[in-house]
Amino acid sequence: MTNPAWQKLFEDASKLFGSALSSAGTVRQEAEQRFKQHLQDWLAGLDLPTREEVDLLRAMLAESRQQQLALLHRIEALEGKGESKSPAASKPASTSAKKTAEKK
Repeated sequence: MTNPAWQKLFEDASKLFGSALSSAGTVRQEAEQRFKQHLQDWLAGLDLPTREEVDLLRAMLAESRQQQLALLHRIEALEGKGESKSPAASKPASTSAKKTAEKK
């Protein structure tokens, strides 16, 4: 029923479209590779820190924060001890006492 010429035409068209689709896939892969390479080159030019550098800085920051808190607690403890020994030493002198001291 089908004409052998038409059948040959459909087979050739099928091969042609199959070949075009595989070529399109190859072109797509090549375009992706070129885009990735271009993006990597552009990012390399920005001089961004690496993941390892960021992680190292985070660790250093956390350690510094812990040290800062420890020092803050020590200062608060020392100030607390100083106030309990001589509360007058922590109070500012009155203005009349200052004026008397300035005259001498």
